[in-house]
Amino acid sequence: MNRRRVITGILLVAGGILACWVMGAPWFSHQPAHDRRKCAEWSLDLLSPSHSTRAAATRALQSMGPDAVPLLVRQLHRRESWLRSPVLAFSSRLPVNWRRAFIGFWQPFRARDERLAAATALALFGAEAPVDPLLEALRDPDRQLASRVATALGGCGAAAVPGLTAALQDPDPEIRRLACYALSQIRRPAAPAAAHLAHLLSDSDFQLMASAAHALTTIGPAAIPHFIQALDHPEPRVREKAAFSLSQFRSSATNAVPALERLVDDEDAAVRWHADLALRAIVPRRFVEFGARHPSPEF
Repeated sequence: MNRRRVITGILLVAGGILACWVMGAPWFSHQPAHDRRKCAEWSLDLLSPSHSTRAAATRALQSMGPDAVPLLVRQLHRRESWLRSPVLAFSSRLPVNWRRAFIGFWQPFRARDERLAAATALALFGAEAPVDPLLEALRDPDRQLASRVATALGGCGAAAVPGLTAALQDPDPEIRRLACYALSQIRRPAAPAAAHLAHLLSDSDFQLMASAAHALTTIGPAAIPHFIQALDHPEPRVREKAAFSLSQFRSSATNAVPALERLVDDEDAAVRWHADLALRAIVPRRFVEFGARHPSPEF
């Protein structure tokens, strides 16, 4: 009797896994291929620890061109089958070696890997990747997936800026940080988001503030007025970050000199230090005066 129950259980698990695999496996759908391997299989190779495997997958996917994009978008939104929980729960009753061998062979439940692979692959297509599905995936609770989606959005260029600007106002600070990262990859075409990025310079989350400052810096000289305005912020850490960011622009930030000169006598030592550093970068003749006037503060 027990033997019959075990055999019946094995058949049920096998049938469930096979049905799940047949219904959900992306390689059963029509899709572009390269060297007799389909797009979904190549995309999973992007997750390999082997550099040569990832490089081969990159070449294969790029050779497929825009035809691969619709499939990758569907793959990005793939969800685990409802059979996952009951099948895995029942298979836990099987002998360990049988369970490992069977599930290892069929690999029926890997929707998360397929989604990570799709996000990674879409980043290869730059502006050809569709913005709206990526913006939706940016809010996924899986932070590793959302990070890869942010990279793909950064490659979309100006088309992604309106959606990313809206994401800067999301209540989740992690989504705001990822939007800052994506905008920093877009660089100068992200200028329409400058005012919203400047607003984040006063955020209480230091990492988010730093991400916003970096994204603003990548926009170029158009961001300078926002940093100059931040020099008058009541929070010392905001003034410090603005002064440091202005130093990155060097001679392009000469308009900031009067405001920076006021900060060399700021009550906060770190602000004074970064203001003088910025002046030295913007107006090199101040280099001689720098060391004598303001020794390094103790932080």
